[in-house]
Amino acid sequence: MAEDKFPKQPMPAKCRRSRTKFTEEQLKILIDAFNQKPYPGYAAKKRLALQVNTEESRIQIWFQNRRARHQFPKRPGERLDARQGRGPPAEQTPGRGDRRSRTSYTNSQLQTLIEEFKVNPYPGIDSREKLAKEIGVPESRVQVWFQNRRSRQNTQKEREPGEAVDQGQNQGQDLRDGTVQGTATT
Repeated sequence: MAEDKFPKQPMPAKCRRSRTKFTEEQLKILIDAFNQKPYPGYAAKKRLALQVNTEESRIQIWFQNRRARHQFPKRPGERLDARQGRGPPAEQTPGRGDRRSRTSYTNSQLQTLIEEFKVNPYPGIDSREKLAKEIGVPESRVQVWFQNRRSRQNTQKEREPGEAVDQGQNQGQDLRDGTVQGTATT
């Protein structure tokens, strides 16, 4: 088996990312974009990130916070008053063409993520950035992987103890869900 390029060192303690402060000019760009489209797609968020010189993940958080502060409907086309009907009309449902493509991880990337998850399921920004650099993916993808893994772990804990899980069910799982299949050979 090949040696890892990076020696295993414990990740730093939890740390929060410092608050992102936008200038008046940046805010004007973001507010204009929000007024035009409060649910921008991935490409639009990337373009805005380049315009305001920040990460796409910061743009995504800004839009989420803005929608929350302004009591925006959950989805485009959805009404604020639940009595008037639920969900967006079919003709206004956004397509999937503007979404980020699914991130695929290699076996070694997954193994590194899983090992770190066992040590610390809630890594701080410093740990996530170091881990992202180590495995060669953006920090935002590492953050989402940990969120999904915690969610999956909590869902599995909620199952009843007597509930049997078919052993063959997990045989076909692919690597993107975070499981490493097969046995290691030397």
